[in-house]
Formats: sequence, structure tokens, C-alpha cells
Amino acid sequence: VVGPESTGKSTLTKQLAESFATGYVAEYARSYFNEHSIDDYTLYDLEIIYREQLKLEAGAITHAKQILFTDTALI
Repeated sequence: VVGPESTGKSTLTKQLAESFATGYVAEYARSYFNEHSIDDYTLYDLEIIYREQLKLEAGAITHAKQILFTDTALI
């Protein structure tokens, strides 16, 4: 699920996962920025976020049932 911040992607992702009885992956960037209190992020931060998001998705896909919902995309 993609879209601007604060439009309900996380809520929609969870609801879709529940409706389809499958898994979902939250956006890693949100927790990264909350944990690190970063105002201006760099390419280094984006690389960390990219790698961690892929790890979360790889772990979750093994438990998903045909569909895995994510509330972000690496675009």
C-alpha cells in the first residue's frame, strides 16, 4: 500500500491482512525515525531503512498465506 504520510496506510494494511487472514509488514522507516530522532536524513539512513524493510518482508513472507500486505514500498 503506498501513499502520502498520515493517510491511513498502516490501518488499511492491517485491516486487509485480517480480512484475507494473512500477514502484513509495517513500515520500518517510521520506527527508525522515531528511534533516532532524525530531522534531515541521508542516503546512509535510507540504505539502512531499505535493508531492514527487506528483512522484515522476507521474514513475514514465509508466514503469509498467498498474499503479504506491506504499508510501504521502496520507491
